[in-house]
Amino acid sequence: MKISLIITTQGNRMTDLIRFIRSIELMIYKNVEIILVDQSEDSAILDIVRNSSIYEKTKHIKTSKVSLSKARNMGLAEATGDILCFPDDDCWYSENIIDQVVKLFKEQNSCDCICTNVYDPNEEKFYGTRRKNGNDEIQINQINAFKYPISVGIFLRSRVMGNLLFDERLGAGAKWGSGEETDLILKLLKKDAKIIFCPNILVYHPVGNDINWDRAKYYNYGKGFGATIQISLQRRQFLTLIELLIILSRSFAAFILFGIKDRRKSLNYLARIRGIFKGLTSVI
Repeated sequence: MKISLIITTQGNRMTDLIRFIRSIELMIYKNVEIILVDQSEDSAILDIVRNSSIYEKTKHIKTSKVSLSKARNMGLAEATGDILCFPDDDCWYSENIIDQVVKLFKEQNSCDCICTNVYDPNEEKFYGTRRKNGNDEIQINQINAFKYPISVGIFLRSRVMGNLLFDERLGAGAKWGSGEETDLILKLLKKDAKIIFCPNILVYHPVGNDINWDRAKYYNYGKGFGATIQISLQRRQFLTLIELLIILSRSFAAFILFGIKDRRKSLNYLARIRGIFKGLTSVI
């Protein structure tokens, strides 16, 4: 199986990008292509790639700054692999992760998409509320599609994508600041794709602490979530309303709880609530 790694970068995390390239050089699995969507203003990124062993396997796409979803779609147009994945420029791989993914795809021919865990080995933290251990696979559905898949951990067969693309209205740099990977997973589910979450396969990525998020970030993520819900309802995926009710109830509870002891946190959750309703009720 040939693996297409579609990575976008703006040149503002050069040290991280070098770490990612180094991890690809050290990978045991070699049948890969790297599609690098370069939004930097100079040739520094290309110079780094030229000086690495992955250069001959790299397709370099130079473009001005665009949204993350648009950049990934540009990469998809050039991908020729059997398996597609979407690493961030600040993530990195273990030597055997692709071998694990390929082995699982071969064992489960009916599986269309594998979602891995995301782990920060420096902080010894997993991303969000994803399962911390265990080998049991979890079937992805309309409800848990918001919990388990994260773009850096998505590996999917190109055959199931067909003409699907990331929704360029969603994601970092777009009008609705998040949700592009969840929307893609929901579109795949609409096609009856089999998607599983594998907690024992890890992609390495820094795990930040949302305690340091500002109000604007809470609002933007809320907007993206609300917009993603609205788009899913337009596809008649009504079970996503369950996740909407869960997030709203938790956000309201946090707003009230922190209103007593931490006004800043309380206002952050209020911003998220406002963002959700903005994304949910606006014309997309």
